[in-house]
Amino acid sequence: MKADLSKSQITEKKIEQKQISLSDFVNENSKLISTLGVFTALSVFSTNLALKPYGYVLSFAFMTLTILLWLELWGKYPAKSGSWRLYWFENILFLTVLAVVLYWLLEFRSIWHKFLQTLLFLIILAIIAYPIKKYNLFNRVFRTQPGKLKFLRYLIGISLGVVVLFASSYLAMLFAPILNILLDQLKEVIAKTTL
Repeated sequence: MKADLSKSQITEKKIEQKQISLSDFVNENSKLISTLGVFTALSVFSTNLALKPYGYVLSFAFMTLTILLWLELWGKYPAKSGSWRLYWFENILFLTVLAVVLYWLLEFRSIWHKFLQTLLFLIILAIIAYPIKKYNLFNRVFRTQPGKLKFLRYLIGISLGVVVLFASSYLAMLFAPILNILLDQLKEVIAKTTL
């Protein structure tokens, strides 16, 4: 019994010693963190271009890259063995990226009234398509085998694709007006509280 307790205590001490510190995490992911900062700055900077429509398109592209880089960085955080500083870094970075995206949506309300539905459509489409692709659901559900029943597989695959596109479009049309109203109200509240 004493040997078991000492083994578990030794294991716990090893886990505590293996905690990844903030400096270790930053050293391992410094290029990703630097690139995240660069793309965030470019998304803000590109809105100041003389050709406003061109600047908005570039800003959207850089903001999309910022979100993708943040998601990549988020996947690199340790599940449980991080230090308290790393924990706070992860959460504050999340809130910061969320605040930048929210600011971006609020600042360009005139654009997002028109294009929010398209953005929601793309997000919903990605959410639906991700598990289908990752888990190879089409081939698992229909038990397809390479080279057999090609025409039927193509027909079902195209039909499934149309259904996914229609469902994504319908959900985007449903949620875009609600989200636009919420963002407009949030912008008004922020404008009233600004000094």
